[in-house]
Amino acid sequence: TDFNYNKQNEKIKKTYDISNWVIFQSYFNRQLISKYFGSHNNSIIIHNGADLEIIEDTPPFVPDTCKNMWSCASSWRPHKRLNENIRFFLEHSTKEDVLMIAGEVPPNQQVVHDNINYLGELSQQELYSLYKGSKYFIHLAWLDHCPNVVVDARACGCKIICSSAGGTKEI
Repeated sequence: TDFNYNKQNEKIKKTYDISNWVIFQSYFNRQLISKYFGSHNNSIIIHNGADLEIIEDTPPFVPDTCKNMWSCASSWRPHKRLNENIRFFLEHSTKEDVLMIAGEVPPNQQVVHDNINYLGELSQQELYSLYKGSKYFIHLAWLDHCPNVVVDARACGCKIICSSAGGTKEI
């Protein structure tokens, strides 16, 4: 509310208005855009997809010492809610479970726990391997539209734990 929303999005709105068709990533995405830009006469929802051939050819990462591997991955910003992911894991896991966190997390923001591992930035294939070895993927982000990490984790067979706010629940 402290900035001029209309001015900031003027070029995007103009493009939206003159477009013949608009593709939305999720129903949530369409509702949000329609609320601020108005309904578009021609639109379709196409959720993000995953590369199933590469996923199929990627071996799973399986650590030696855990019953179940949980994972989460992101470019960690406040609305991605890493601390909530960690808290959920600590409240719902067993002492034999581990949480693997992909994406850069500064050392001063890391929760130190024997069952939590910080992996840093991973390649796409390393992420697929992580997801294929994981039983659960946690994504408690606030108002994500259609996050690729969740699409990929689901395609790799993870059970998804997500918030009900945003488009992630549609995946």
